[in-house]
Amino acid sequence: MVALDADLATSRIHNCVSLFYVVGPTPVTDEQMNFGEQPPVLFLRGPQVVQDPTPLLNRFISTIGVVILWSSSIYPILFNDKYLKLVEEQVAVQYQCYQ
Repeated sequence: MVALDADLATSRIHNCVSLFYVVGPTPVTDEQMNFGEQPPVLFLRGPQVVQDPTPLLNRFISTIGVVILWSSSIYPILFNDKYLKLVEEQVAVQYQCYQ
């Protein structure tokens, strides 16, 4: 792998490709696991594997996350009459305390 990286660094296409050397996804035997002899896989990809998200995309994803959290935690309580009644009572008590 080091030789491949060195050859790629001196070639004309070093800005056009990326090499990734990973352990193969195939099942291995116990003996291969003990001695670290797992079959390798070499991936050849374009120059940019992961793109940085834009600020607009970050805001959109954060907004979606907050909406999902709110809808799964607070929203069900609002439609439960028992809890809604308790919340209304607490709000009325707090309102009376401040007057």
